[in-house]
Amino acid sequence: MTASGSQAKPNGRAAVMEAVIDAAQELYIGRSPDEVSVRELAERAGVSHALVHHYFGPKRALLRAVLERDAEAIHADVDWTTSAEDVAVRTFEAALERPDYVRAILRNSIDGLQPELLARGYPTVDGLIKLILEPPPSETPEELPECDPRVVAAVVVALNFGWIATEGWLLRSAGLEDRDPDEVKAQIACVIRSLVRMAQST
Repeated sequence: MTASGSQAKPNGRAAVMEAVIDAAQELYIGRSPDEVSVRELAERAGVSHALVHHYFGPKRALLRAVLERDAEAIHADVDWTTSAEDVAVRTFEAALERPDYVRAILRNSIDGLQPELLARGYPTVDGLIKLILEPPPSETPEELPECDPRVVAAVVVALNFGWIATEGWLLRSAGLEDRDPDEVKAQIACVIRSLVRMAQST
């Protein structure tokens, strides 16, 4: 929680950084970093604006700190001893619990912010890729539940919109920056076909 009123001001490096990140997370909801002044951030956090500069440097670095904290929280919410399917579902659920994180990725991607400024690493994506590469369990998988075609159609549209809005971030997070764009598009089409076929087969 950010400092205000008669609350004690944060003291020490860790407390100051946490307060500033909390303040930035609150202020960046619906606003880009360029629209929030360092002085406003410092006032919300209950620290001097000099400390904001000292610990974070430019505001874009502070945005990355906010996003990385949420990304680490999502990664920690996932049980990495389970299957790739379970991890993928839990990652989706964890992201739903942090809509501001998703909105920040979307907003800054649409604004043209370079993906490398949004994160230095992608542990959840890396972990999911590793699990997908592992051979599936030998036992017979559970039968898939019947899928509502409306939900499948909505997921396909969400995939389309999400990819278009955050393509740069997605390519970087999955290590696909150097892949041929047409090849990546063909792979996306493959995933979409698989989703539709899976729904039709249940």
